[in-house]
Amino acid sequence: MNKDDDSTERILSELMELHERVSEVQKLEIERKKAENMVRGIEEKLHELFNETGQVITIVQDRRIKYVNPSVEELIGYTPEELIGTLFAKHIHPDELPRLAKNYLQRLAGEDIPNVYKSILKHKNGSDVHVEIKGCAIHWEGKIADFGIARKIDKPNNE
Repeated sequence: MNKDDDSTERILSELMELHERVSEVQKLEIERKKAENMVRGIEEKLHELFNETGQVITIVQDRRIKYVNPSVEELIGYTPEELIGTLFAKHIHPDELPRLAKNYLQRLAGEDIPNVYKSILKHKNGSDVHVEIKGCAIHWEGKIADFGIARKIDKPNNE
């Protein structure tokens, strides 16, 4: 083999290797798009589920409401847009605030506390709203958060 044949052979080999790498990148891009579509589908189903549940779903992080579904308006009179970014404590009956704040801090610290309890929230019109709350700690946008589901209950007889 002469010098030109060696150069041609090397160039062809490099082109073949480059073609294989491009093919691998194209396959990875196809898989990435499939994964994105799957995640988008899951997000849409979760969004639909959260909006259609009839119960209030909240995510509280750093003491602020980060997410709340539209059912909140029926329960306490505020729209999600009015609540997102506000301190959760602002919407809790003052008598209940110490207990719920303690639950929040203990849950985020990983302590074993009841997952279901009754409490009282404040309606936008100032009235009391008796609720049952189910809560757990989750990771939300890379940080620990409190995930809660609330539903209206009748006022307990002992109050």
